[in-house]
Amino acid sequence: LVNELNIKNVVLTIVGEGSEKKHLQKLSKKLKLENYIVWKPFLSNDNLIKEIKQSNIFMLLSRSEAYGIIVAESLTINTPCIITNRTALKEFSKEPGCFAVNYPPKPKEVAELIVKIYENNIEIGPFSDKIRKWSAASEEYEKLFKSLQLKMLSK
Repeated sequence: LVNELNIKNVVLTIVGEGSEKKHLQKLSKKLKLENYIVWKPFLSNDNLIKEIKQSNIFMLLSRSEAYGIIVAESLTINTPCIITNRTALKEFSKEPGCFAVNYPPKPKEVAELIVKIYENNIEIGPFSDKIRKWSAASEEYEKLFKSLQLKMLSK
């Protein structure tokens, strides 16, 4: 975005303290991108969700991911996602508002996708049964609980 597409009004927020952090910080300096990156430590779930809500796009470009529930959570709070088309993440690639790139991601392809998402009115949802908003899930649990309660009372 910055070096090839000459877009300067961007901020990449990286959340976490993984083993790659020092390498990524060196790489950001080498590419002269350190002024465009905000580094945050691991965040509580509530703070992470707040961070994602404030973001234009959520990206999870990892090589492997066991489930990637954060992608589902991001979509349910109307934040478009860019993921890699690998492992469990590819399950989300058909969801409206979720975009997949091949692994390893090509920087220019990701940058162009970011621009496309940002410049267009991307529709997020309705979702398949793989993703449910908490309000819908809690309603189902409440109905199940009440039906079990009635069965227990009738015994």
